[in-house]
Amino acid sequence: MTISSTTNTVSYTGNGSTTAFAVPYVFFGTGTTSEIQVVEVVIATGVETVKSNGSDFTVSGGSGTTGTVTAATAPASTVKWVINRATTQTQETDYVENDPFPAESHEEALDRLTAIDQEQQRALDRTAQLPDGYTGSFDPTLPTAITGSTVLAFNAGATAFEIGPTTAAISAAAAEAAAAAVSANDAAASAAAAATSETNAANSETAAAASAASIGLTTRGDLLTRGASANERLAIGGADTVLLTDGTDPAWGQVSLTAGVTGTLPLANGGTGATVAATALSNLGGISPSATSNLTAGFTTDLNAIGNSGTGTQTVSLTLECLQTLTINGSFTLAPPASGNGIAIIYATNDGTGGYTMTTSGFTKVTGTYNSTATAVNRLQVEKVGALTTLIITDLTP
Repeated sequence: MTISSTTNTVSYTGNGSTTAFAVPYVFFGTGTTSEIQVVEVVIATGVETVKSNGSDFTVSGGSGTTGTVTAATAPASTVKWVINRATTQTQETDYVENDPFPAESHEEALDRLTAIDQEQQRALDRTAQLPDGYTGSFDPTLPTAITGSTVLAFNAGATAFEIGPTTAAISAAAAEAAAAAVSANDAAASAAAAATSETNAANSETAAAASAASIGLTTRGDLLTRGASANERLAIGGADTVLLTDGTDPAWGQVSLTAGVTGTLPLANGGTGATVAATALSNLGGISPSATSNLTAGFTTDLNAIGNSGTGTQTVSLTLECLQTLTINGSFTLAPPASGNGIAIIYATNDGTGGYTMTTSGFTKVTGTYNSTATAVNRLQVEKVGALTTLIITDLTP
């Protein structure tokens, strides 16, 4: 056997169906002892996994010839298989003194040495090297104080490697540089805008001065108004006057007590017709909170629908309407209001299922029996006076 080719590696991209991959170069060993290596590489990330001979793939051929690697499962299209010759780096050819020259085994030993040289050259070709024409004194030996998350850099004299800044410092510097560039652009834009604003302001000031001069705005407080056909001067008004209008032209004056808002505003104009709170409340038909009054007519209130009881805790609220409704759709706990004083009446109706229980928590006094049948309607009257809370349960089931 001879080795006439330097090829000692081959790669294939998976497609999810192909399992047999040709090995176009000669290799030693066969089956599970084949001296080859199969590496699976994820194309998107470059992550590598060394596959196992016998479980991930099988090998046919070899022992000085080409062969085939057969995958146990077809590689997906997202990976590629790299098949390397990996000759065992041992020398097991023994020459016995005075025996005939073993040409065949001698040639195989030379073939194995050649294969090893090719594989080592493949590894050397993948390393960083000084060019053949380099004549400097650079020492490529790596530093001994290697630390994580740092970069490898050339020293100031370009004679050796040294440990450079951390990756975090580089990222921070890049971020600061980017931020500085943005700030510089923003500053330039702001400066340009400021210059434009300054120019516009100067032009406006010049135009205003020219307009004022042409109209005769000579006194502090004069106003520029538009007359019937041209701009006009409106002289400053007297003290404690306001700018009014008749719907056509502006003028200085005082707000009329009858046509404006000064004084007592009548009910017909949206006021109270009074300057005293009690009189205003009476004028509006209200009940004074500081005097005894009688209701002479009935009244209605909105009905607040709480919704479903659920299976948690329903805390009674005194901030809603007094009359409330609650649909019972699970066993729940009823708790008194946390604050305020008042009465809430809740009409609790079962959802037709029945069997749900109501427990109470925090009441000072509870009277009555809760009906949990499917069609039950319970009236829950809750009262709170200071720290005392009572619950009266009335069964209203038809």
